Amino acid sequence: MLDAGADNTVNYRDTYTAVVQTCGPAVPAPKPKEPPPSRAACHDLAAAMVDEIENDQMETSSFSAARNNFAEICAPRPPSP
Repeated sequence: MLDAGADNTVNYRDTYTAVVQTCGPAVPAPKPKEPPPSRAACHDLAAAMVDEIENDQMETSSFSAARNNFAEICAPRPPSP
């Protein structure tokens, strides 16, 4: 979805919310930054989360850090008009 520029869709918003609010240790996820920084790193941040999951690290602080980095920078964009 990120690579296709579909980060302003309902599906992306639902997926983002599920990942940021329910995955990993129960620690508060940060609020997205306003204004959001460049989204150029979103693909790499998403890949970092997937790497943590594939390495069975989902309940670790390293996954929380990867998730929180993603949450701060890659929040869903507003829907297209």
